[in-house]
Amino acid sequence: MYTGPNIPRDQLSMALHADCSRSYPDSGADWIDLSENKITFSSYGTQTPHTTIGGVECMDFNSSGYWQSDSGHQNVDIGGDCTIALWMYCESVPSRRTIFEKIGASGHTSYQTEIAVTLETSRAFSYYSRKTPNYDHASTSAMTIGAWNLMSIKLSTGKTTAARTGFYSKNGAAYISNYASRSNTAVAEAGAIRIGYGYAGRVAVGYLASIYTYNKMLSDAEINQLYNATKTKFGL
Repeated sequence: MYTGPNIPRDQLSMALHADCSRSYPDSGADWIDLSENKITFSSYGTQTPHTTIGGVECMDFNSSGYWQSDSGHQNVDIGGDCTIALWMYCESVPSRRTIFEKIGASGHTSYQTEIAVTLETSRAFSYYSRKTPNYDHASTSAMTIGAWNLMSIKLSTGKTTAARTGFYSKNGAAYISNYASRSNTAVAEAGAIRIGYGYAGRVAVGYLASIYTYNKMLSDAEINQLYNATKTKFGL
C-alpha cells in the first residue's frame, strides 16, 4: 500500500515497513525493502520488539537491537542527491544515539562519509557527511513527543568539491534549509546501512514504522504527497 501510485516513486531506493507483512512478516530476523532494490536487513543484538502503537505496527527500540543491510546498500546512494524520510513515534530521549547511518569505509567513520543521522535529546535529528577539512553538520526541528512524526532530510550531491546543501521537512511541510558545509572534498563511499545503531550507540526509546530513501532530492510537492499518502495510517 505504501509503494503504490500514491507516493512518489521516481528514484525510490528503499522502502521498509514494519506494518506490512511483505516487508516484515510479524516475526523473524529479516526486514525486507519493498523498493525494486529488495534489500534485506538482518537483526542484530536483542531484536527490536514488533509492537503496535496508536494502531500502527512498528519496531520498538530497546537499547540493543538494530538492523543492518546484508547487501545492495550501494543502491541507496546518500553520497549523491538524496532524501531520507522516517515515520517515528517520539518519546523523551535520555541520550543521543544514531538512528540511521551508512557504515564508514576506507578509514572513515560514518559521519565522515555518506551519512550519519543522530536522534538528539532535543528530539531533533542531527546529521553529518564528508570529512576534509572537517565534516559537514546539520539538524532538524524537534519531533512532537507522544505522536507519530514524518521527519525528512534531503541533501544535494557531495561527490564534487562543491559545498553540499541540506534541508528538513516535518509532516509534509515545505523543506527548510539547515546545513553547515565545512568540507571541500568529494564524499567517500560508505558501506552497509544500519538502522537503530551507529557511531553514537544504540537507540533506546521510540518506535519506527517506516523508512523511505530516494536517490534524488524530493520537491516540496513530493514530500507533501508522501505525507498525505501515508498519514491516515497514523491517525493524522
